[in-house]
Amino acid sequence: MTDTFSNRGAGATVQPCLSSGSTESVPMPAHWIEIGLVGEDRTPMAWFEYEVTLPEGKKVRGCLDGSRIARIENLERGGTAKIGFTTLDADAWATAPKG
Repeated sequence: MTDTFSNRGAGATVQPCLSSGSTESVPMPAHWIEIGLVGEDRTPMAWFEYEVTLPEGKKVRGCLDGSRIARIENLERGGTAKIGFTTLDADAWATAPKG
C-alpha cells in the first residue's frame, strides 16, 4: 500500500491518522498555518479563495474547504504570514479580534 500522506509540501491539507490499535505517534509539522473566514453574522464561510504570503516571501494560493478552513503544513520556518482573500474587497474583511 502506498503512503499517500508523505512528502507533502507547503499547501498540503491532509493530516495522517493512526491505524486502529496503533500506538505509534504521528509527528506534527514544526510550523503550520490554519485559516478560516467568518461572515458579518459570525457564520463560517466555505469555498473562498485565499492567498498566503509566507515569512520567506513564497505565496501559497488555495480555497477554503467544506469545513470552512485551510491548513498549510510543513513550512520551512515560523514567522508572520500575510493572508488575503482574493475574491473579497479589502474593505469587506478584517482580522478577527484576539481573545
